[in-house]
Amino acid sequence: RLADRYISIQEATEGYDYTIYDMDYRELDGGVYDNPDITIRQALDEIVTDLKEPMHRSSLEGSIRTDDELIPIDYDELTEKAEQEAKHGIENRIRKDAEERKAVADFKARTEELFHGINGQSQEDIELSVYAYLQSKIDEYGINIELVDVAVSGSRCRGLEEAGSDLDVVVEYRGRESEDDLFNAFHEDGFTIGGVKVDINPITEGKTGTLGEYLPGVEAYLAEKRAALQEKAAEQAQEEKQTVVTLTVAECGEFHNFGEYHEGIADVPEAIAIFNRIPPERMNGIPSIGINIHTEGTESYEDTQMDIVSGRVADLEILDYVPDITDNPKAVEVIAELIDKLPDIEV
Repeated sequence: RLADRYISIQEATEGYDYTIYDMDYRELDGGVYDNPDITIRQALDEIVTDLKEPMHRSSLEGSIRTDDELIPIDYDELTEKAEQEAKHGIENRIRKDAEERKAVADFKARTEELFHGINGQSQEDIELSVYAYLQSKIDEYGINIELVDVAVSGSRCRGLEEAGSDLDVVVEYRGRESEDDLFNAFHEDGFTIGGVKVDINPITEGKTGTLGEYLPGVEAYLAEKRAALQEKAAEQAQEEKQTVVTLTVAECGEFHNFGEYHEGIADVPEAIAIFNRIPPERMNGIPSIGINIHTEGTESYEDTQMDIVSGRVADLEILDYVPDITDNPKAVEVIAELIDKLPDIEV
């Protein structure tokens, strides 16, 4: 054992066969040290020296430091635990592959349901076209990769696109070519389908992940986008609903059910006339003139009502806290007319 790595080594036909494991007995690296002219201990020492080399640090070396010493362990016990982990690893991989295949299939089924065809082409048609195009680029440049699968992604896969939206496609591949290099190669022709620009995103398991790992994140993002668009549409629809602005007059502004209360008053002159007709000798409180905003299609208890004039005072500063009134041009117009027609009140 060296720090947080296990190293096993044994004689082989052309030298020494070695394997490096992490602390969970998962195999990280291995191979044949092909120098049969040195002893097994010398071969191990050279492997250890390479792992301690500070100029080539990677995840393989873990937390190994230059002053770490080898700790002998039982070879048979290490081999047994490594075999058990390998078995579990295979089982986990099989389960993971099945889950990822289902994730991709579910994603594509949802796309098929919501996708708006482009120039008569379905989602499947487009994925086949993109696959063929990518394979032609691979053959043209002799790129040493293998295409795994292609999936339409982005806003179009959920019917959320706008006019001029690109067609986003993600492609999984196997090979050592970097995602960035492939991205550049796949975009140099400005590939389009039905006049729509195709934005190709190459991914691989060693970096961004597999399609099965990547697509659930796309689904979550698009679900949030759909919710935001629906919320915005609902707000716009609410704003577009016609509002009816009327006036109220109360004999008692503090408690409208004490004494006279008039509502649904159509205009300012009528409201002022009713306000002035309330006999002073039987007033149960300070009279008021208020404004009421009703949105068509809603219940009356959802109306916005607020007294504007109370006695001989109009408190307009409080309106800063009632955007339903201040954001309604008709309501603001009615309040301005009310103040104008009551010149003797204090504002």
